[in-house]
Amino acid sequence: MMGEENPRQLLDFDNYLLRVIEGLGPVEPQTLSERVGDAIREWSESQREDLYGLSPEELRDSLIKLEDLSFRDGVRVALEDPHVMKSMFVLLKSGNIDYRKGAIFTLEEIAKRDIRAVDRDLLHDIVTGPFTQEERIMLIENSTEFGRVLGRMILEDETRDAGDRFIRELSTSGEDTQLRLALKAFTHLSKVAPERVQVPLVVEGLGSGNDFNRETAARVIQNLAKNAPQKVTSDVLVRMAADTTWSVRQVTSNAIANLWRHDREAAENVLVQLESSGNDEQKKVAEGARKIIDKKRR
Repeated sequence: MMGEENPRQLLDFDNYLLRVIEGLGPVEPQTLSERVGDAIREWSESQREDLYGLSPEELRDSLIKLEDLSFRDGVRVALEDPHVMKSMFVLLKSGNIDYRKGAIFTLEEIAKRDIRAVDRDLLHDIVTGPFTQEERIMLIENSTEFGRVLGRMILEDETRDAGDRFIRELSTSGEDTQLRLALKAFTHLSKVAPERVQVPLVVEGLGSGNDFNRETAARVIQNLAKNAPQKVTSDVLVRMAADTTWSVRQVTSNAIANLWRHDREAAENVLVQLESSGNDEQKKVAEGARKIIDKKRR
């Protein structure tokens, strides 16, 4: 799983030390040696929180354990060793794209096998920010995987309280990246446990200024129209049909067609509203839905 890069470089220590040395200017060798020693100690202390309770030595040892292991063996070791598990979260914030990818795939596989092994507090820290630009990119690029982990965490929460609070915090944060993760979690739930989807939070996603988030929210509604049609209301579908983005309107046609399979009267009422709206785009949504319905009738 790991390459030959020194584990300390995962924390950008080399860049930190270079900045310290450049800031010194011309100095005597003894002064340089002392300042480098001080920098190493300062770095070690300042990074302990970022290491999620691991000492630099424990992180190093954990990463060594993962060297040259297959993906399956890496997951097994992470499940057996709490330090290795924590190192996954450290890797998620590393500057190495390959390490981040390996960590999220490992974390998702761990969640499949035993979601209780995933530390909820560490996961909360990763997905709630504040984010650096690099962390934001990492979360966006891997939002589907994070969403599945979050979805499994919600399902594991038998009382529903903690998991529902967690996803509500993400949904209502006002931050696009957190909303995306919440909607990806709802996407997973809409397929495997639609009764756990909090529709009001998904509807909030339909009001996002981010096109991708609105489309993701619409796809959750599309899945619910198929798997839990009683949770989908006509006003939500009409609202989706009026979206300014073509992809959201296209998803709406599919959602109406899904609803038609289970509740033809409700779907027909939506279609009539759209067709009589006087809005050309909404009429096209209705037309698209009827074409899909006609194909399913054949």
